[in-house]
Amino acid sequence: MKRVYISLLFLLWLSLSGLQAEPLIFEKPSFPENGNIGLRLRDSREMASFLDLRKLQMRHSLSMSVGSSAFGSQSILAYQNQFMFPINAKLSFYGNLILMQQAYASNPAMERLGQGINSIYYDANMEYKFSDKTRLVLGISNIPIYSYPWTVNPYTTNRMFDLWP
Repeated sequence: MKRVYISLLFLLWLSLSGLQAEPLIFEKPSFPENGNIGLRLRDSREMASFLDLRKLQMRHSLSMSVGSSAFGSQSILAYQNQFMFPINAKLSFYGNLILMQQAYASNPAMERLGQGINSIYYDANMEYKFSDKTRLVLGISNIPIYSYPWTVNPYTTNRMFDLWP
């Protein structure tokens, strides 16, 4: 019984420490005023500005979810990679790559429910800023959405939330 209390206190401590985590917000790098993509190379050692990988920002996260009920328990592992690659002050690429796998299921019915979980999900976007108040975002996504089945609702989307203003 003492082991159960210690385990519960440990899980409570882990969950409270996770609530204090800072949100993942990318910082957009500063660019020169002209904002040209241009290929103005002075010599062969210079690189085109859009190939500069020092601008690439990437975040990785690993999570595990555990759930149980009267029918059994299961756990799911997830790896998420978020990236942002600004080409210049007006054009940038960003997206997500998510790998999910069912790690454990206590009965065969739960295993069958998790067969669709072992998947790769992605979200890729290209953003062009016309001005400070106008931007065009083109993207593709296969991240599943779990909401009410309003098929004609224009506000229902499966895109990830915007990580940078």
